[in-house]
Amino acid sequence: MLTACGGGGGGATGPINDFINEDLSNLSGSAILVNSYSSLLFDFQSVVSSGDISVIQGVITGPDQADINQANTLLRQLQTAKTLWDQTEQLIDAQTDSEKYTIYNSNSFKEAHAAMIYLQNYVKPVIQKVANGITITLADYNLVDKASRASEIIKQEKNSTSNDYANTKKIKSADTVINDTDENTDATGISTVSYTDWVAVNNGGGSETRNKITTTPNIRTTVTTRCKFQRTTFLNNSTSDGSETCTVLNTTTADLDPTVVMRLKLEKVKIQ
Repeated sequence: MLTACGGGGGGATGPINDFINEDLSNLSGSAILVNSYSSLLFDFQSVVSSGDISVIQGVITGPDQADINQANTLLRQLQTAKTLWDQTEQLIDAQTDSEKYTIYNSNSFKEAHAAMIYLQNYVKPVIQKVANGITITLADYNLVDKASRASEIIKQEKNSTSNDYANTKKIKSADTVINDTDENTDATGISTVSYTDWVAVNNGGGSETRNKITTTPNIRTTVTTRCKFQRTTFLNNSTSDGSETCTVLNTTTADLDPTVVMRLKLEKVKIQ
Protein backbone atom coordinates (compact mmCIF):
# COMPACT_ATOMS: atom_id res chain seq x y z
CA MET A 1 0.00 0.00 0.00
CA LEU A 2 1.18 3.54 -0.73
CA THR A 3 0.39 4.48 2.85
CA ALA A 4 3.59 2.74 3.82
CA CYS A 5 5.68 5.67 2.58
CA GLY A 6 7.63 6.82 5.58
CA GLY A 7 10.27 9.45 6.22
CA GLY A 8 11.19 11.17 2.97
CA GLY A 9 8.20 13.07 1.65
CA GLY A 10 6.83 13.62 5.11
CA GLY A 11 10.20 14.85 6.32
CA ALA A 12 10.04 17.69 3.82
CA THR A 13 7.19 19.27 5.76
CA GLY A 14 9.53 20.12 8.67
CA PRO A 15 11.34 23.07 7.03
CA ILE A 16 8.06 24.36 5.62
CA ASN A 17 6.38 24.09 9.01
CA ASP A 18 9.29 25.91 10.69
CA PHE A 19 9.13 28.77 8.18
CA ILE A 20 5.35 29.08 8.54
CA ASN A 21 5.42 29.18 12.32
CA GLU A 22 8.60 31.20 12.84
CA ASP A 23 8.52 33.70 9.96
CA LEU A 24 5.24 33.78 8.06
CA SER A 25 3.15 33.98 11.23
CA ASN A 26 4.79 37.33 12.06
CA LEU A 27 3.41 38.99 8.93
CA SER A 28 0.19 40.96 8.97
CA GLY A 29 -2.60 39.11 7.20
CA SER A 30 -0.99 35.68 7.53
CA ALA A 31 -3.43 34.07 9.97
CA ILE A 32 -5.57 32.28 7.35
CA LEU A 33 -2.49 31.03 5.49
CA VAL A 34 -0.87 29.74 8.68
CA ASN A 35 -4.01 27.86 9.67
CA SER A 36 -4.37 26.37 6.19
CA TYR A 37 -0.74 25.28 6.16
CA SER A 38 -0.98 23.74 9.60
CA SER A 39 -3.98 21.64 8.59
CA LEU A 40 -2.50 20.63 5.25
CA LEU A 41 0.92 19.69 6.61
CA PHE A 42 -0.63 17.65 9.38
CA ASP A 43 -2.80 15.75 6.90
CA PHE A 44 0.08 15.21 4.48
CA GLN A 45 2.39 14.01 7.24
CA SER A 46 -0.27 11.61 8.48
CA VAL A 47 -0.80 10.08 5.06
CA VAL A 48 2.83 9.54 4.09
CA SER A 49 3.97 8.30 7.50
CA SER A 50 1.26 5.72 8.23
CA GLY A 51 1.32 1.96 7.60
CA ASP A 52 3.79 -0.90 7.64
CA ILE A 53 6.95 -0.34 5.61
CA SER A 54 6.98 -3.92 4.32
CA VAL A 55 3.88 -3.58 2.21
CA ILE A 56 5.45 -0.89 0.02
CA GLN A 57 6.59 -3.82 -2.09
CA GLY A 58 3.05 -3.90 -3.41
CA VAL A 59 3.60 -0.50 -5.02
CA ILE A 60 6.95 -1.54 -6.47
CA THR A 61 5.46 -4.68 -8.03
CA GLY A 62 2.31 -2.87 -9.10
CA PRO A 63 -0.08 -0.41 -7.36
CA ASP A 64 -3.57 -1.59 -6.51
CA GLN A 65 -6.70 0.54 -6.41
CA ALA A 66 -6.13 1.54 -2.78
CA ASP A 67 -2.65 2.79 -3.71
CA ILE A 68 -4.06 4.74 -6.64
CA ASN A 69 -6.73 6.35 -4.44
CA GLN A 70 -4.16 7.24 -1.82
CA ALA A 71 -1.87 8.69 -4.48
CA ASN A 72 -4.64 10.94 -5.76
CA THR A 73 -5.23 12.18 -2.22
CA LEU A 74 -1.55 13.08 -1.93
CA LEU A 75 -1.58 14.81 -5.32
CA ARG A 76 -4.46 17.01 -4.22
CA GLN A 77 -2.57 17.88 -1.05
CA LEU A 78 0.57 18.69 -3.02
CA GLN A 79 -1.42 20.96 -5.31
CA THR A 80 -2.93 22.70 -2.31
CA ALA A 81 0.56 23.12 -0.86
CA LYS A 82 1.70 24.73 -4.12
CA THR A 83 -1.27 27.10 -4.07
CA LEU A 84 -0.60 28.06 -0.45
CA TRP A 85 3.06 28.65 -1.25
CA ASP A 86 2.13 30.95 -4.13
CA GLN A 87 -0.15 32.87 -1.76
CA THR A 88 2.68 33.04 0.75
CA GLU A 89 4.97 34.62 -1.83
CA GLN A 90 2.26 37.16 -2.67
CA LEU A 91 1.95 38.04 1.01
CA ILE A 92 5.72 38.48 1.32
CA ASP A 93 5.77 40.72 -1.76
CA ALA A 94 3.21 42.97 -0.07
CA GLN A 95 5.54 43.72 2.86
CA THR A 96 7.99 46.58 3.20
CA ASP A 97 11.36 46.32 1.50
CA SER A 98 13.07 45.83 4.85
CA GLU A 99 10.72 43.00 5.85
CA LYS A 100 11.07 41.31 2.47
CA TYR A 101 14.85 41.46 2.68
CA THR A 102 14.83 39.90 6.14
CA ILE A 103 12.63 37.02 4.96
CA TYR A 104 14.48 36.29 1.74
CA ASN A 105 17.81 36.53 3.56
CA SER A 106 16.71 34.02 6.19
CA ASN A 107 17.87 30.42 6.30
CA SER A 108 14.33 29.24 7.07
CA PHE A 109 12.91 30.68 3.84
CA LYS A 110 15.56 28.98 1.74
CA GLU A 111 15.01 25.67 3.52
CA ALA A 112 11.23 25.93 3.06
CA HIS A 113 11.64 26.86 -0.61
CA ALA A 114 13.97 23.88 -1.11
CA ALA A 115 11.48 21.59 0.63
CA MET A 116 8.74 22.76 -1.74
CA ILE A 117 11.02 22.02 -4.70
CA TYR A 118 11.62 18.55 -3.30
CA LEU A 119 7.89 17.91 -2.92
CA GLN A 120 6.93 19.30 -6.31
CA ASN A 121 9.87 18.13 -8.44
CA TYR A 122 10.87 14.88 -6.81
CA VAL A 123 7.98 13.48 -4.74
CA LYS A 124 5.07 14.54 -6.94
CA PRO A 125 6.30 12.75 -10.12
CA VAL A 126 6.57 9.49 -8.14
CA ILE A 127 3.10 9.91 -6.64
CA GLN A 128 1.77 10.72 -10.10
CA LYS A 129 3.12 7.41 -11.39
CA VAL A 130 1.21 5.54 -8.70
CA ALA A 131 -1.94 7.55 -9.40
CA ASN A 132 -1.61 6.48 -13.04
CA GLY A 133 -1.26 2.83 -12.04
CA ILE A 134 2.41 2.70 -13.06
CA THR A 135 4.82 0.55 -11.11
CA ILE A 136 7.50 2.61 -9.37
CA THR A 137 11.16 1.65 -9.08
CA LEU A 138 13.13 1.24 -5.89
CA ALA A 139 14.90 4.51 -6.72
CA ASP A 140 11.48 6.20 -7.00
CA TYR A 141 10.47 4.73 -3.66
CA ASN A 142 13.66 5.92 -1.96
CA LEU A 143 12.93 9.50 -3.13
CA VAL A 144 9.65 9.41 -1.25
CA ASP A 145 10.51 7.23 1.71
CA LYS A 146 14.11 7.70 2.76
CA ALA A 147 14.58 10.66 5.10
CA SER A 148 18.31 10.72 4.38
CA ARG A 149 17.67 11.01 0.64
CA ALA A 150 15.12 13.75 1.23
CA SER A 151 17.53 15.70 3.44
CA GLU A 152 20.27 15.33 0.84
CA ILE A 153 18.07 16.69 -1.95
CA ILE A 154 16.69 19.54 0.16
CA LYS A 155 20.20 20.58 1.18
CA GLN A 156 21.35 20.43 -2.43
CA GLU A 157 18.40 22.51 -3.66
CA LYS A 158 18.78 24.98 -0.79
CA ASN A 159 22.42 25.65 -1.62
CA SER A 160 21.73 26.06 -5.34
CA THR A 161 18.25 26.79 -6.69
CA SER A 162 16.74 28.22 -3.50
CA ASN A 163 19.80 30.32 -2.66
CA ASP A 164 19.85 31.77 -6.18
CA TYR A 165 16.11 32.43 -6.01
CA ALA A 166 16.36 34.20 -2.64
CA ASN A 167 19.28 36.32 -3.86
CA THR A 168 17.24 37.37 -6.89
CA LYS A 169 14.25 38.28 -4.72
CA LYS A 170 16.46 40.50 -2.52
CA ILE A 171 17.26 42.72 -5.49
CA LYS A 172 15.41 46.04 -5.64
CA SER A 173 16.92 47.28 -8.89
CA ALA A 174 19.81 46.67 -11.24
CA ASP A 175 21.11 49.63 -13.22
CA THR A 176 23.91 50.10 -15.68
CA VAL A 177 26.20 52.92 -14.58
CA ILE A 178 28.01 54.69 -17.43
CA ASN A 179 30.97 57.01 -17.00
CA ASP A 180 32.58 58.82 -19.94
CA THR A 181 36.03 60.31 -19.36
CA ASP A 182 38.33 62.38 -21.56
CA GLU A 183 42.09 62.02 -21.33
CA ASN A 184 44.19 64.67 -23.03
CA THR A 185 47.72 64.20 -24.28
CA ASP A 186 49.62 67.23 -25.56
CA ALA A 187 52.49 66.97 -28.04
CA THR A 188 54.51 69.27 -30.26
CA GLY A 189 54.92 69.11 -34.00
CA ILE A 190 57.89 69.96 -36.22
CA SER A 191 59.11 73.50 -35.74
CA THR A 192 59.50 75.88 -38.65
CA VAL A 193 61.86 78.84 -38.89
CA SER A 194 61.21 82.11 -40.69
CA TYR A 195 62.88 85.51 -40.78
CA THR A 196 61.67 89.05 -40.92
CA ASP A 197 62.98 91.47 -43.53
CA TRP A 198 66.26 93.24 -42.99
CA VAL A 199 65.90 96.50 -41.17
CA ALA A 200 68.54 99.20 -41.00
CA VAL A 201 69.89 99.85 -37.59
CA ASN A 202 69.41 103.48 -36.67
CA ASN A 203 72.76 105.18 -36.49
CA GLY A 204 74.23 101.78 -37.06
CA GLY A 205 76.69 102.76 -39.64
CA GLY A 206 74.94 100.78 -42.32
CA SER A 207 74.21 97.74 -40.19
CA GLU A 208 70.96 95.78 -40.63
CA THR A 209 69.20 93.26 -38.43
CA ARG A 210 66.39 90.81 -38.80
CA ASN A 211 64.44 88.55 -36.41
CA LYS A 212 64.47 84.79 -36.43
CA ILE A 213 61.01 83.39 -35.75
CA THR A 214 60.66 79.77 -34.56
CA THR A 215 57.07 78.46 -34.69
CA THR A 216 56.29 75.14 -32.94
CA PRO A 217 52.82 73.65 -33.40
CA ASN A 218 51.02 72.31 -30.31
CA ILE A 219 48.70 69.35 -30.82
CA ARG A 220 46.22 67.93 -28.29
CA THR A 221 44.95 64.37 -28.66
CA THR A 222 41.77 63.57 -26.73
CA VAL A 223 40.74 59.97 -26.06
CA THR A 224 37.16 59.50 -24.86
CA THR A 225 36.66 56.28 -22.90
CA ARG A 226 33.32 54.85 -21.78
CA CYS A 227 33.30 52.59 -18.73
CA LYS A 228 30.23 50.59 -17.71
CA PHE A 229 29.31 48.41 -14.75
CA GLN A 230 26.12 47.07 -13.22
CA ARG A 231 25.09 48.41 -9.83
CA THR A 232 22.70 46.19 -7.93
CA THR A 233 20.60 47.80 -5.22
CA PHE A 234 19.10 45.46 -2.65
CA LEU A 235 15.92 45.78 -0.63
CA ASN A 236 17.93 46.97 2.39
CA ASN A 237 19.41 49.75 0.20
CA SER A 238 22.90 48.26 0.16
CA THR A 239 24.59 48.11 -3.22
CA SER A 240 26.97 45.83 -5.06
CA ASP A 241 28.93 46.85 -8.15
CA GLY A 242 29.87 44.37 -10.83
CA SER A 243 33.09 44.33 -12.78
CA GLU A 244 33.78 47.34 -14.98
CA THR A 245 34.40 47.17 -18.71
CA CYS A 246 35.85 50.07 -20.69
CA THR A 247 35.99 50.84 -24.41
CA VAL A 248 37.39 53.75 -26.40
CA LEU A 249 34.56 55.74 -27.95
CA ASN A 250 36.62 58.05 -30.12
CA THR A 251 39.97 59.79 -30.53
CA THR A 252 40.26 63.39 -31.74
CA THR A 253 43.15 65.76 -32.36
CA ALA A 254 43.08 69.53 -32.22
CA ASP A 255 45.62 72.23 -33.04
CA LEU A 256 46.31 74.53 -30.13
CA ASP A 257 47.91 77.95 -30.34
CA PRO A 258 51.49 77.45 -31.53
CA THR A 259 54.51 78.42 -29.49
CA VAL A 260 56.27 81.36 -31.24
CA VAL A 261 59.77 82.41 -30.25
CA MET A 262 61.23 85.53 -31.85
CA ARG A 263 64.90 86.39 -31.48
CA LEU A 264 67.13 89.08 -32.91
CA LYS A 265 69.31 86.65 -34.66
CA LEU A 266 71.40 88.09 -37.46
CA GLU A 267 73.20 91.31 -38.20
CA LYS A 268 75.16 92.42 -41.24
CA VAL A 269 76.97 95.50 -42.32
CA LYS A 270 76.31 96.88 -45.73
CA ILE A 271 79.45 97.65 -47.67
CA GLN A 272 79.70 101.35 -48.38
